Parts: sequence; C-alpha cells; structure tokens
Amino acid sequence: MLRLLALLFYNRSVQNCDSDTRAIRPITKGRNSVSLLVFVICMWLLNIAFAKAQTNNPNDCTGAILLCGNTEIGLTPAGVGFNEWTEPGNNQPPCYSFLNQQIWIQLDFVTSGQFEMDILSDVFNADFDFAIYGPNATCTNLGNAIRCSSTNPAASGFQDTGLNATSTDTSEGPGAAGDGYLQALTVQAGETYYLLIDRAVGEGGFMLEVGGTARLPDGPVVTDIGNQIVCDELTSQDGMSTANLSDYVAMIEAGQPNVVTTFHDTLNDANLGANPLPATIDVTTTPRAVFARTESTTSSCATFLEFSITVQEVGDLGLTNPIDIFACDDAAIITYDTDLIGPQLGLDPAYQFTYYTTQADAIAQTNAVPSNQTLTTAGLNLFVLAQDPLDMLCPVLGQVSLVLDAPPVPLVTDVVRVCDDDFDGSLITDFAFLENELVPAGEPWTVDVYASAADRGNGLNVLSNITLTMPITEVFVRITDPVSDCRTDVDLDIVLDPLPVLDEPEEYFYCENLQAPVEICTTAGFADYQWSTGDNGSNCIMVNAAGDYSVQVVTEQGCMQEQIITVLPSSDATFQEAIIVDFQLRGENEVELIVTGLGDYEYALVQEFIEPVFQPSSLFTEVTSGFNTFIIRDRNGCGAITVEVAVLDYPRFFTPNGDLFNDRWHIEGIELYPDLSIEIFDRHGKLLKVLGSAGIGWDGTYNSFPLPSSDYWFNIVRNSAVVQSGHFTLKR
Repeated sequence: MLRLLALLFYNRSVQNCDSDTRAIRPITKGRNSVSLLVFVICMWLLNIAFAKAQTNNPNDCTGAILLCGNTEIGLTPAGVGFNEWTEPGNNQPPCYSFLNQQIWIQLDFVTSGQFEMDILSDVFNADFDFAIYGPNATCTNLGNAIRCSSTNPAASGFQDTGLNATSTDTSEGPGAAGDGYLQALTVQAGETYYLLIDRAVGEGGFMLEVGGTARLPDGPVVTDIGNQIVCDELTSQDGMSTANLSDYVAMIEAGQPNVVTTFHDTLNDANLGANPLPATIDVTTTPRAVFARTESTTSSCATFLEFSITVQEVGDLGLTNPIDIFACDDAAIITYDTDLIGPQLGLDPAYQFTYYTTQADAIAQTNAVPSNQTLTTAGLNLFVLAQDPLDMLCPVLGQVSLVLDAPPVPLVTDVVRVCDDDFDGSLITDFAFLENELVPAGEPWTVDVYASAADRGNGLNVLSNITLTMPITEVFVRITDPVSDCRTDVDLDIVLDPLPVLDEPEEYFYCENLQAPVEICTTAGFADYQWSTGDNGSNCIMVNAAGDYSVQVVTEQGCMQEQIITVLPSSDATFQEAIIVDFQLRGENEVELIVTGLGDYEYALVQEFIEPVFQPSSLFTEVTSGFNTFIIRDRNGCGAITVEVAVLDYPRFFTPNGDLFNDRWHIEGIELYPDLSIEIFDRHGKLLKVLGSAGIGWDGTYNSFPLPSSDYWFNIVRNSAVVQSGHFTLKR
C-alpha cells in the first residue's frame, strides 16, 4: 500500500515540495508542529520519487522496455535492480536464480497467434537465460514463470536461445540440459507478458529478434536517411567539424505527429533512452555511429535507426596534377569563356564554379577572374572552386590547365577510293581503310562515320560498317583528337573501284629431261604486275622449274587481284617392260607397254606406209607376230621414245614347193629366246625334227625325204618342259 500510495501522489506532491520554500524554512514558534509535519511529508515523498526513478531502469520489472513490432532490441544487461522475488505475488523462475545481469521486457500483444523469438548473443559462449510471466501479469503479481530456460551454451553446444514452433518443452536447464529453445507462446490480443533475460555467464550484449503470427504494437515509422556527411571547412581543411543533430530530426520523422527523437552513441543507450547526445557533436573523417530513438508520445513505443556521420574533406580536383582543358582553334590567340570549363570537370550539375589565379585566392574566395580570358598557345593555369548554393554538396577545389590546340587536319578531304572485294559491284566494310586514308602516321585520332550530316551534328548513330556501291557512296566523317577532343568534319565521296578481271591461266609444263625455260603469262592490259619471282611490270615471265607462281595484277586505281599459275613437271617416258599375250588364234595377240615418268603419255604402233595413230591406252590388241615398233610420246611436249617388241606366233600352214615363198615353217622372233627349242611330230606322235631357236625353220622333210601334205604338231620346250603346243598344215 505504501508503494502504491507514493505513486499516486508523486506527480503533484513532489512538484509542490520542490517549489514551496515554506516546507523547508526554519521552524518558528507557534507553527513548530505544522512545519515539522510538512518537512517529514516532503522528505517521504522525495524518497518515494527516488525509488520510482530507480524503477525506470530496465533491470527492474517496473522499468521494463516495451517491445514494439518494428523495434530493434540490442542491449547489454548491467546488474540487478529491485529484487522482484521479495514480492509475495512473484515466484522465482524454477530453472535458475536470475539475479546476475538482467533486463525486463514488456510484451503487449495486439493480435492473437503464436509468438516466437531468438536471443542472439554478441559474444561466443555468453550464457543468456530467460523466463516469461503472464498472461496479464503485473510487476507485483507475476505469479509463476510459464517458460524458463537456463541451458548453458558451453556445456550444451547450443549458442542461441529463444522460442520456436518446433520445440515442445516449456522449461530446460540448467547446464547441458536442453537445446536452448522452448515451445512458442500462444497468445490472445490484449494480453501482456513479461520477459526476463539474464546473462548468467560471460560478457557482452544480445540482439532480440521476434517472429510468429502474433503482432506487437507498431512503433513510429521512421525514414532511413542513410549515412550522412558534414563538409570540412574550406579555410581549415583539418578533417574535423561539428554536426547539428537537429538537422536530421525532420528527415527521420518525415512530418509524423506525436513522436520525439533523441540521438545516442550506442544502441543500448537508444533502447534505454539513456545518455542522449547534445544538439551538436564533433565528427571527423572517421565515420561516427549515431543511433536515433524515435518514441511515440502516445504509446511509448520506440523505433531505432542507425546511421553514421562523416566529415567529407574538401574535394581535390587536379591540385597536384592540373586537369587539361582544351580549346580548339587554328588561331594562335583567342578569347576563352571560363564558363565552358565547369561542364567538362564531370561534377554534379548543382555545382557553381568560380576561377582564380592562385590557390590562396580560391580558398579565401577573393580576386575571382572574369569569365573572358585571353588564351594563347602558351596555355593558362587557373584554380577552380566548385560550390553548391544549396549546401547539399561539399566544396571541391581544383586546378585546370587551359591548352589551345589546333583541330585535326586530315590527309584527304574530298574523295577516297576503295577496291571491291569480289565482282558484284558492292562492298560491306568497316572503316579501318578510312583511318589509313585520313589519319597521318603516329596520330591517335579516331574516325567516326555517319549516314547524314544531321547525325554527325548531333553525335548520333555512329556507323560501324557500310555497304558501298558503285560508283560513289557519300559519307559524313568526324575526325577527333582523343587527347584534346578537338574535331574536324569532312564530307567524303567513297569511290568503289572494280578488281581486275583475269582470264583462266593456261596449263604449263616444265620438261625435266630438257630443262628448257618455260614462258608463263597472265592477262595483259593492266597497270602493273608483281610476280612472286621478283619480276615486275610484265604479264609474262620465264621460269626454270616446275611449281606454283603467283602474280599480283594491279589496275590504274590500285586495285589488285592475285592469280596463281601452276607449272607442272613433265618428261619423256622410261620404258620398263612389255606384257605380251602371244600364240593366240586368229592373230589376237596383245601387247601392254609399261613405262614410268612424270609425263602424260600416249602410244602408237608403227605400221608400214601408215601414219602412226596415237592412243591414250598402253594396251594394243590384234598385234601381228614378229617384231613390232611402238612410239611412246609425252603429250606435254617433252619428247618421245620408240621400243621394239617381238610377238611370237606360228604359221598355220606352209607350202614347201620350191617357189621361195613360204617354203619353210618358222616362228618369227624365237631367235630372241636362245633357251627355247621346237619339236615337230607327225599325227602319230613320231618326232620328225628338233629345231633350235636360231634356226631358219623346217623344210617339210624327214631324213631329206619330203613328207606328204598333212597336219603336223609342235612343242616349244624350255628346260625339257613344254611351254607352248600347237599344230599346222603342210600343203604340197
């Protein structure tokens, strides 16, 4: 009753005691008892106020932090406040004493559902235990804990703790017992619970993340303003400045009513609403973390926002190495407008620029030069100060070097000729050939080609290739010096010239047996001929070997077509052998001539009183018996050879009647085979005559007596073996 009474009278009574000096003036006669009573009451109320102030600490239940739906909780427990377990309606949690480093959190649910949470330690193996009281518990009547966890992470191996939808236990620990997680709460809208978190072992703080379907009251909606910068002073440039935190309040609150924003150095202080920062703070080039606490004045819910404030040094734009700014003109001296410099520096368009002759003037912002400056080929250095009139951007200090440069002068300004790549009268090409025609050797200029003067003027639709047609294609060219960005525009006519049209080359042969030079030629009538042999100027040359010879034929316009002329090797034939099929009936003897050589050969049989008829085949049929002469000729003109071939055959009859015509039976050509002999028999097999290969034949007698007309048989024998047999007729 005493504590409750003190709270009821606190707001009015304490103020009265502070303001009413009569309560503490010296005791006077006649009013001693009254003054003493007032003094005692005031001291009692001040003690009550002090006790209430102590209960605002979140390590007391009465100072519990109200957890809101979008609140980020990051706290470091520090000590124990009032011992809630001394109250008769409060029962200590069953799994642990909870009297170390503790924090109380109030959970007011606005919707029904399941409540889950994760308590995530900042330091490995720090042991955070928790207990939950409710529903609708009060700090003087908590009752029994409905959840209690004191599992030790070092003993159990489970670092984090909390509530989830899969666990079924409602209490665990201490030590290694449990996995750190208990069964999620099932809550109803309007219920209040108290969460007690105690760091039993270790150091550091924790982060509290909530989940599930039950919702907590929403905190204020804040705008994430991102990390902020404060500009360094232009005159000091020491990397130090001050930040006015009130500048950020309106951005964070974004016009939201009934909220108050304070700023803190740590999230822990922001959660507790402790140690608010002053209106201005010191900042440097090292980012300073700031935590904004935006609290609703109607619900006590708070939302937290972390950002950093950093001093941005004055920008350095070419102070050590001046930035070259080029002015393009053929003249040696011009008037230059400095307003042209700023847009070329690549800074934000919000900047405004002023120019000075010294860096000191730029820093002091005195003696700015006028916009029109005299520029010669000797150049001009200026210091530039870029400032944002709205102070949204930090100043930039730089130095530029103005250079007067002449625009590019191309080698050609009217007509460029290019050769067709085939014979269709059109050419799809890139513009590498234009660079060779327009840009002097060693210059880094670039060449851009456009289809129209309008595109070139606007710098749009640069062509990467083009289809040229005969006779002329007009293009619009811009030549740019990439160093100075100076440009020259030319309108060009591109003339497409045809390639030389060449006849098919003739066939040429070099006779290896004759080794005589061969003249080879390509199509006549062109401006120049450049042969692979080194000969130039003529469409014909003499060569002394077989092989491939190339010639580049060039027109008057310089278009070139290459032709390959092949000289093939050839020679007369070398006779190897004759394959003879002889002794055939009805004179169907065959001769096949076998030769070697480089040439392409044709063959003819020499016949008396008849012009030789050449054939491509080396096989001859119906060859008569006896000695036959053949001509083997190279069709490429490298000469001919003759060979004589003996074809053996026997006469089918003879007439030994003394008229000196066909009087002897003789096999012509057999004399070429000295190892052969001929045996002649009558029809009864009687041996009548043996003839040597060198003999003149048989006269039809046996022991000098003429034999009668009849058929007779013969064997041609080699080494006692018969190699050919036949029969013939003797006619009288």
